[in-house]
Amino acid sequence: MHKAEEKEAQKKAKKKNEDQVDLQVEEDAKLLCDKMKEAYHKDIKANESAKPALQKLMLVDHIAKELRKASVQQKFIDLGGVKWLGFWLQ
Repeated sequence: MHKAEEKEAQKKAKKKNEDQVDLQVEEDAKLLCDKMKEAYHKDIKANESAKPALQKLMLVDHIAKELRKASVQQKFIDLGGVKWLGFWLQ
């Protein structure tokens, strides 16, 4: 019985770790969307003020790096990130 209890404890620990990873991935995807929204709005304001709109440009490498992560991609889509990606490409 002792081995069975150990295996059960290991399963619970693994599940807890997976849940923490999922929460971190979701937080990363949400932060990515938030950064994209912020840069988009700042660039619109800069254009309206006849200033250079560089916020999106400054984030391109970071956004591309994060979106290469398979774990982030689905959460990004689930959070409406594709909509903001579309705004970025306009």
